[in-house]
Amino acid sequence: MSMKLIIVIGIFATVIFHAANGGAGNCDLIRDSDKRNYCRAVSEKKKPIYCESIRDSDLRHYCRAIANDRPIYCESIREKDMRNMCRAVLDKD
Repeated sequence: MSMKLIIVIGIFATVIFHAANGGAGNCDLIRDSDKRNYCRAVSEKKKPIYCESIRDSDLRHYCRAIANDRPIYCESIREKDMRNMCRAVLDKD
């Protein structure tokens, strides 16, 4: 498992925790700015604009794909495991 994939899984856990404990408002409690912006982008009311503030390009593309529900953004992810995870999350079949 790649390091980036481990980081994304950690971000999911953080977002789920904060969403379960008060929703998007709790995203502000996350110290890491990329994780905080990802949380804001995909929480309750999806706000893809926050994806644009994410510094890590693979995470930014992942965020765009999830927040916009557009698998095409997965193809811009360089890290293979992360790209495959993105595709799997958005697979509607």
